[in-house]
Amino acid sequence: GAINWLFTFNGATAGIAKGSLVNQRSDDLWADTSLQNVDVLATADLESYNFSGNASVLNYLTNRSETGVGGFIDVIINQSNAKAYIDDLAVVSAAGDIHVKADSNIDLVTVVMAGGYAEKTGVDGAFIYNRINNKSQAYIEDRASVEAGDNLTVDGRSDIRSVAVTPALAIGGQYGVGIAASFNHLMDTTRAFVGDSRERVCAGGY
Repeated sequence: GAINWLFTFNGATAGIAKGSLVNQRSDDLWADTSLQNVDVLATADLESYNFSGNASVLNYLTNRSETGVGGFIDVIINQSNAKAYIDDLAVVSAAGDIHVKADSNIDLVTVVMAGGYAEKTGVDGAFIYNRINNKSQAYIEDRASVEAGDNLTVDGRSDIRSVAVTPALAIGGQYGVGIAASFNHLMDTTRAFVGDSRERVCAGGY
């Protein structure tokens, strides 16, 4: 038997810092302000494909032991975080659009196969534990000053796809027992708002 442990972290942050001035001298610098947009975009994509196990063709062909016991456990922990923001006291203007967007996506595929052979009794198992923590935040702080000539967009999106496959094959001359189990623990948080990011947003809003 064996145990595999994998931890991955993925993050993307895009922001306009505290006290920044954006497009405050537009008349001096822009010949055509109608083309003026401000985009604050953060995209975090995490793809993880894991294939493991302890099944072997040679084990079925050459093993002559009376009792065989084995198993494989795969533990996968994935974290992904996307954050796009305009901070306090920033002054941001655009003759066109202002977009603040965060997008976090996780695509996880885990396959664990366990197998064994024994002359009399064979017991084998395959187990998967997938833990996914996905967070997407897009916000404009309450003390920022933002003015858009056209559209102002604050958009947070997240998506999780998790696939777990656990085949277990145990062959015994008299008894064969195969056990397989998969557990997916998903935590997904998506926030898009204008307000204080340090304050908890109630169900009814601000």
